[in-house]
Amino acid sequence: MIKKSGYLFLGIAVVAIYEGLLLGFTYFILFASILFFTVSSEIIIFNMVTTSGLRSLEVRRFVDNTSIRKGEKLPIKLKFTNVSGRRIAFHYYDTLSDVFTISGPSEGYVSLAPGEERNVTYVLASLAVGKYIVGPVIVYSEDPMKLCLSMYKLERQIEVKVAPALTEIRAARTELLSNIRYSMGVHKSRVIGQGYNFYGIRPYDISDEFRYIAWTRYGIRDGDDLYVKQMEEEKVLNVYFVIDYSISSNFGFKGKRMYDRMVISAINSAYSVIKNRDDVGFYLLSTEIDLFIEATHSDASISKLETSVSELRPSGHFDIMSALDRIRKKIKRNALIVVLSPMSEIDDFKAPKGSLFQVGKKLVLVVLSPSEFAEKRDWDQNYTLLLKSALVSRQLQIKQFSRTMNSIGLKTILAEDSTLQRKIINEYQYAKMVN
Repeated sequence: MIKKSGYLFLGIAVVAIYEGLLLGFTYFILFASILFFTVSSEIIIFNMVTTSGLRSLEVRRFVDNTSIRKGEKLPIKLKFTNVSGRRIAFHYYDTLSDVFTISGPSEGYVSLAPGEERNVTYVLASLAVGKYIVGPVIVYSEDPMKLCLSMYKLERQIEVKVAPALTEIRAARTELLSNIRYSMGVHKSRVIGQGYNFYGIRPYDISDEFRYIAWTRYGIRDGDDLYVKQMEEEKVLNVYFVIDYSISSNFGFKGKRMYDRMVISAINSAYSVIKNRDDVGFYLLSTEIDLFIEATHSDASISKLETSVSELRPSGHFDIMSALDRIRKKIKRNALIVVLSPMSEIDDFKAPKGSLFQVGKKLVLVVLSPSEFAEKRDWDQNYTLLLKSALVSRQLQIKQFSRTMNSIGLKTILAEDSTLQRKIINEYQYAKMVN
């Protein structure tokens, strides 16, 4: 392929020859002719020799595992083989997402003799959960005069599935930290019934079962009165985390993305829920994603969520009214529903009338602020001022939305990245008290 500079040199040479003929400058015509033939020869030789040599280059990729956890290192090996009969010199680079940190030669220059092989190994580590594309490997070569460029894609893309990191899941830490810090004061909900724990006594009624009579209290008042034992039974609270998985949740930079933090906070909170013997489930929502994970009494639903998010990327849009409608249809039993969303698409939001927003369950909307997900550039004053202005405007918009939702009966709270999980646990504790 001829670059623009190649066409420019050829054009200059042709114009120079033409002007020399018109003006009769013999030496100028000779110089322009030499320039024309030099440039054209360079282009022809490059396209006949170098380009055909690149087509004879074999590139193979070796990856041991395509399913990793966030932060885990993934070695990738590239093998270049020259199967042509002449030396090949080329540059290469691997196309990668910006969520990866790279160590090693993922790009560089290689020169291979006929039949020679070269192995190159570099290491990736993902900064966010999801499914990402690695590749293809691009190889290219330029002529010494930078007039031509030959480029080929010589490797298929591979999909890397990234699950949440164990180091970010507090349930994987010490039992003491997990129980004391995130479950302090949270107890099982109880209701008076036919359980195993003694609650108190009351006067006997003809409808009571004979086996619950408290014989030790027989006749304590008038010698003939009966009393029955009242028992407590455990009442399980079903908790569902509904996560906004729209494209607006992909806001952030490098390893700090909104959707990633919402997933991690939901998982950490879910471990506190199951430690209190409650059921926990998840629901990832957008116009293009509808992934419902039924609540379970163990960590099976959490494991399913980890697998699911490693195969997804945020896409589509999120509408709170549509989400509430789907929640109403999907979650049949009584539950605490925690909706996590940045609520980025509320510019034209209008408060609904009537009971359209009600789902008949305990529901709280946690709006995640973008202030801790914006990239800071202290060295760029204009960018800093623009960022501060945008964040202030966004915070005011979120607060107005929160007041509107609270006024129509849908509890809405604001959270920063640093306070997100604490506020989720507070809502869970309150739900346990009133359940």
